[in-house]
Amino acid sequence: QGVEYPSVDAKHVKIHWEPYNEKWITEQIDSAISMYDGNAKLEGGTIFTPKGLEGFGKFSFGKAQLTSDRYKFKEHEVVSDTSKFDILTDDTSLEDFAFKTENVSSYINFNEKKASFKSNDKMTVVQFPRNKYICFVDRFSWDMVTEQIVLGAELNNQQNVSEGDIVGSRFISVHPKQDTLNFVAPAATYDLKQYIINAKFVPFIKVADATVYPGQDGKV
Repeated sequence: QGVEYPSVDAKHVKIHWEPYNEKWITEQIDSAISMYDGNAKLEGGTIFTPKGLEGFGKFSFGKAQLTSDRYKFKEHEVVSDTSKFDILTDDTSLEDFAFKTENVSSYINFNEKKASFKSNDKMTVVQFPRNKYICFVDRFSWDMVTEQIVLGAELNNQQNVSEGDIVGSRFISVHPKQDTLNFVAPAATYDLKQYIINAKFVPFIKVADATVYPGQDGKV
């Protein structure tokens, strides 16, 4: 398979050409660089070489924002080793985020309309500002069609999980009136349509001096 390039449309840009290095650098001046048939935009720049197209800056598509110092852009895919990933709520007039995380490797596939992310540390902190929760995960995946994020942690990468050797993602409330409320979920998803965290198989929840045992399938 040959070298892949995405569609790119840029106006009002600064150009730097290095002919001996076979490198053509384009950086926006005002308007963002349009990419992937207008379905995404890059606020930053691109680096064109015979080996492919790389880039840097804030890459936005739909409600999602990816920020990185280095992207690899293929015909229908975007790859970044180190990135920050955020998703806005439907109220795009405000900087109102539904999902935020940092220091993850990212893979976006526009053909399949799916994306996967992996922490560059043992765990990464994911913030749910609308829900006033955070969680610790080692990876997660996003289905752009169903708008569901599957949150998952590897068995050998647990953090703050010791009670009964429960394996999963640790969810912690950051609501000022829910101090210390937390639980471990072996399986969890986040619904971006309704902004709901759906956790399953939660064996118990510690609340102050009490222990709450969820009902069927440990749903929370």
